[in-house]
Amino acid sequence: MENTYENLAEFTDVDQAADPGVFVDLLQRLDAMPQTVRLRELSYARLGTGRGVDVGAGRGTVVAQLTARGLTAFGVDLSAAMVAEAERLNPGHDFRVGDAYALPAGDGELDWYHSERVYIHLDDPDRAAAEAHRVLRPGGRIVLVDLDSDAMSVATDHPRAARAVLAASSDNLANGRSGVRAADTLRAAGFVDVEVQPYSPVHTDPAMVWPLYPGPGLAIAQETGAITAAEAEALTAEAWRRGADGTFLAVPALFVVSASKP
Repeated sequence: MENTYENLAEFTDVDQAADPGVFVDLLQRLDAMPQTVRLRELSYARLGTGRGVDVGAGRGTVVAQLTARGLTAFGVDLSAAMVAEAERLNPGHDFRVGDAYALPAGDGELDWYHSERVYIHLDDPDRAAAEAHRVLRPGGRIVLVDLDSDAMSVATDHPRAARAVLAASSDNLANGRSGVRAADTLRAAGFVDVEVQPYSPVHTDPAMVWPLYPGPGLAIAQETGAITAAEAEALTAEAWRRGADGTFLAVPALFVVSASKP
């Protein structure tokens, strides 16, 4: 089984990658998964109506889906390559190169704000949440969807080594526990009526979770001495073996966190 992408942390600067198309491919696979469809249904139900922004728009799928639901949506992404791909796939929709810390919207201009698997890459999530608070009107809704990458459950015959690799992968991200921290982040920014909906999908294909486990954590955990080279080799072989024989199981911890601006 071939793995073509393994470091989720590289999403922080897609345009500097040797091949940004690798990231587009990963998002395409994620968009098509039933687990992602269900996750987005949970997030969309909490947005309300009106005009808003999808921050970290990627291939533009969320903007297109929300527009089809009757909302007025535009997408912002830090990557020019992603914005170009979103425009190609979704002609007629509004996509802009932009920053979660400085959104192209005036004070109180928007009715809602949506962001999926983005805050995990932000080194200053409080600043991004404050910017969300700025652009939303009173009563406006924010929905953050993100991971606690340290809390993934995996079926393994090597639990100690697996825990070390998960911790290493999480620590490699700017904000690896974003999902479980998001409620506190929103409260600190001044949002109220914070609600948390956990979502734990089952994955049986190691290629789809490789950027989180075992992925980059294998090398990082070896560098810190948390696991040996032999343990890294055993975890890699186990993941692909379990994928081939149908016994691979990984259950990430995702959270849909919603709130209102008072």
